[in-house]
Amino acid sequence: MMFSVKKIVRFSVLLVLAVSLNSCEKIFTNPKLDNFWKLDRIVYPSGYDFMGNACTEVRTDSIFYGFARDLVEVENHRIKFGSIGVMTDYGDSLKLDFSMYAQVQDFDVPKLLLALQSCGLGSLSSTYRIVRMDKRSLVLEDSKSRLEFVRW
Repeated sequence: MMFSVKKIVRFSVLLVLAVSLNSCEKIFTNPKLDNFWKLDRIVYPSGYDFMGNACTEVRTDSIFYGFARDLVEVENHRIKFGSIGVMTDYGDSLKLDFSMYAQVQDFDVPKLLLALQSCGLGSLSSTYRIVRMDKRSLVLEDSKSRLEFVRW
């Protein structure tokens, strides 16, 4: 599955803007993380998904994350959803924050939350412990879900 041209252009514009404002060494601050990742599997340790349905895991093939510097882009091609949030790297954990949309008047926050949940994120702002991060795989987890990625 490929990113849509529109989404690649949007992400590329953000990267070009960041490059123009900073040196290249500062753009990709974490070469193991900064890139595109395909979400392969969402595991629910409680045995229930975010909606309360009995579910232990979901295999995915249409959800992608892009990490660059302090930004994260989440795409779910199945439901035609995409959003850019703020990422904070704490070394052993990552905070993925989309809460700034809640400040926008008339923004449909419940719809955004449902879309983020379809991508494995339990709330508008979630902090995930880094379980594994290497050249090929990334595993993030919090108390609600475990996200398993492969490099795209």
